[in-house]
Amino acid sequence: MKAASGQASVECAFLLPILLLCLLALLQPACLLYGSIVSHEAAHEACRLLSTLPHDRSTQAIEAAVKRRLSAVPSVPILHVGGPEAWEVELVGNELAEEQWVVIEHRVRPLPLLGSLSAWAGLLDQEGCLVQRYEVQQQTHPDWRHEIRSGEDPWSWIQYWH
Repeated sequence: MKAASGQASVECAFLLPILLLCLLALLQPACLLYGSIVSHEAAHEACRLLSTLPHDRSTQAIEAAVKRRLSAVPSVPILHVGGPEAWEVELVGNELAEEQWVVIEHRVRPLPLLGSLSAWAGLLDQEGCLVQRYEVQQQTHPDWRHEIRSGEDPWSWIQYWH
């Protein structure tokens, strides 16, 4: 049986919008994942830097380094709203602390279709943006360090390497 003239055009006209909606639905999660990866890596790097920070020094230099690392996310509303200064970075810890704690927060404007679903679910702030928050907490010193009792030979930690 021979297909009717123009049938392929009609099928394409029906399938093309569906295909574009599927691609659009994949775009938002990909953008959120990119921002998540960059933020988590910046937070882990900040924890490593905090663990070497002298207790009498400010965290301003580390915050500047984190924001410089976060500049890898372009200031495009689907990725990040507000420019380089809109990143909120909270740093807690220093070389004496047992744990380092870093919080990075930023806002993303969702695509229209996903934005309406997010608004319906109550995930948007008052400006219609998703707030992404990343927390990283790392232990500064290894567990075996706490097992060495005071008064022991300072080099007794070597036994844990054998």
